[in-house]
Amino acid sequence: MLGTVCATAAHAQMTGSTLEQAIEIARASKSGELGLRPSHRGNNEPIALPKPVRTEVTQPKVWSITGLDRDLSVEVVYEGKVYPLSVMRNQLRAGPWMLVRLSAHSADFAYLPNGQRMREKTQVVQAFPPGSHAQMQGYFDAPVLLAAPVAGAVSGAHALGARPPLPPELMRPAMQP
Repeated sequence: MLGTVCATAAHAQMTGSTLEQAIEIARASKSGELGLRPSHRGNNEPIALPKPVRTEVTQPKVWSITGLDRDLSVEVVYEGKVYPLSVMRNQLRAGPWMLVRLSAHSADFAYLPNGQRMREKTQVVQAFPPGSHAQMQGYFDAPVLLAAPVAGAVSGAHALGARPPLPPELMRPAMQP
């Protein structure tokens, strides 16, 4: 290939063409030798790749933290479902979020979708229970009817149901001293 470029460049100097033209002629002749069609040769123009579409990740919301000392439990609202989580009982999952730290005042969750493992760059979110009635307003999307049935307690880290056990007006957040 180098010999072809040099020979073509020498010929181009005699005929008055530029080096770019000489390189293009050498590419065309080499493509002909290899049996490539012109469409298979690489273009010099970069192709813009489509940007990945990021869907917004819904973060878990802490409803309440209860318990004493190290035996703490947290009720988490995620996508309209209530998840009872506890580090001591090994109930750690609320959808793609995993409970990684729990204190009397907050809970930390790591975003681990599709069974990913915890790494240094894993997104960790700290969530706090609501401190007032105004903070509770965005926890549940639809208004809750008292006549709707509530699913019973389920083993494991599954949700208690698609809605809270009481309407938001009757529920009070856990107030910590």
